[in-house]
Amino acid sequence: MTAALRLRWRGPRLPAWPPTRSTLLTLAAVLTLAVPFAVIIVRFLADTRHVYLPDDLALIDLHVRDAIHWHQQLGPFDRFGWSHPGAAYFYLLSIPARVLGAGARADFVGATLINALSALSVVWIVRRRSGPVAALWAALCLGLLAFVLASTNPGAITFSEGPLGALVSPWNPDVVIFPLVLFGVLCAAGASGSVLSLLGAALLGSFVIQTNFATLGLVVVLLGLALVAAVVRNLRARRSSPGPGPLWRSVPAPWVLVAGLALLVLIWVPPVLQQLGNHPGNLTLIWRFFTAHHTPLSFGVGLWSVVTVDGILAFGVPTEMTPFELGDPRHHAAVVLAVVLSLGVAAIAVGLRRRRQLGADLGVVSLIGLVVAVFSVTRIVGLVFGYLVIWEIAVPVLGLIGLGVAVLGTSHAPAPAEAPQQAGWWRRLPAATLVALAGLVTAALSLEMVHLPSLQRASDPDVAAAWKEVGAHLRPGDKPVFVGDQGTPLLGVFTFFGLINELDARGYEPRVNAFWPNQVGTIRLSKGGEPVGIVLYPPSPSVESMPGYIGHTTYADIVLTRPAPSS
Repeated sequence: MTAALRLRWRGPRLPAWPPTRSTLLTLAAVLTLAVPFAVIIVRFLADTRHVYLPDDLALIDLHVRDAIHWHQQLGPFDRFGWSHPGAAYFYLLSIPARVLGAGARADFVGATLINALSALSVVWIVRRRSGPVAALWAALCLGLLAFVLASTNPGAITFSEGPLGALVSPWNPDVVIFPLVLFGVLCAAGASGSVLSLLGAALLGSFVIQTNFATLGLVVVLLGLALVAAVVRNLRARRSSPGPGPLWRSVPAPWVLVAGLALLVLIWVPPVLQQLGNHPGNLTLIWRFFTAHHTPLSFGVGLWSVVTVDGILAFGVPTEMTPFELGDPRHHAAVVLAVVLSLGVAAIAVGLRRRRQLGADLGVVSLIGLVVAVFSVTRIVGLVFGYLVIWEIAVPVLGLIGLGVAVLGTSHAPAPAEAPQQAGWWRRLPAATLVALAGLVTAALSLEMVHLPSLQRASDPDVAAAWKEVGAHLRPGDKPVFVGDQGTPLLGVFTFFGLINELDARGYEPRVNAFWPNQVGTIRLSKGGEPVGIVLYPPSPSVESMPGYIGHTTYADIVLTRPAPSS
């Protein structure tokens, strides 16, 4: 019994598959994801034309440049006056920006790399813990997720996301989806007593929370439960077998542990400094907002909103994913809910029966994630926009991966005599089927990447028109430049942010009044005395007669004055 317990905690023994076949299965799993992502990254790298970004994408590009100069302390802004807690995402995007040059190309390449590396990391973890067949299954599940997120039909995107779809968009509500899948797998692996997995989950969870605060509940609950499960299993193992438990045996090299903990601290340094240096700080604003009285949404709205998102995997992206209210039960909602619950329950049951712990733990993660996601949606203030919930699509993917791991994975405690049996024809059949499916998924997803709109489709003509008018009237020494908005319509505000980004990229040091620092950063708050002022007005014949009128776009008339008007 002692020997069996030791085998259980040390993980799988020698792979049941011959080395050559195991390598081929692993290669198929990697190529299923690597080839399509490589196709779109190469396309982005080859497109060197300038892209005029609007709205949130312009603000992300703006803050990436701030991160290049180590000025960024907070995450993307929120519509309620606070920002997402930290700047980890911007500093990650600053890496390709330093290599390729700041701009839309680096932003899209960076976001795509985050998704690709997250997906391949999931395959790697599943391969190490459950064998090559389970890794191939995980790759197929992630290929399905990638295919769905690559959808670019009019109902699948929002203006902020851009016309290239969610798979490659640097918009922060989208870019956390693949990292959340990896986070769930790390939590499941960490629950078995892997210190490195728990450390990785803490790092990745910090990134996800800082990038999209809506994921706070999911990250905190799953990471907390993984820690508790690891400690409890460690204690049980020590009682059954004296000596160091699985937690102690899985402690990585000291330099790895120190480096990981140091990075975890560094991730949170910028938001803590911002909190200490401002009154009130951003963390205080978040606390005040979420502790204030807001009428919570009903359980029904939360449940059906989550189920609508989950149904994307089977039915494609519905029109509700554009900025309209979710929560209206669809005709297939009950079926989707039953399937999602069944995936989690089946993964737990099969995983426990076959002693495939990772599969069972992923089933638990998916069920808990579903409950937490429903609760999180009920805390949304106002309408349930699709982008506020889209991150939840990671939860059913975890259940789907877990079921495959439970059925196809290598047991954590196989008896030596079982190994020859696991390589029999009944094991080869599902593996051959998965390889065939992997080929189809690779081809289909690669074609989707080939036909994805070009990077130029993300260029906004209104921002381009605004810069054309402004750039023609600016002189090299005109900086800083005051930029104001006088009540333009919503799309005019999108142009306003795009123009600020263009001015900043060209070194004109844009400044704004006290209404806009939450969006563009406090370092751009006007101090008065700017030599040039640019103000966007709602389109009107009366504006065209104003002194300094220089031109217009579809959504705004532009007035340039010297000196700048009072901010």
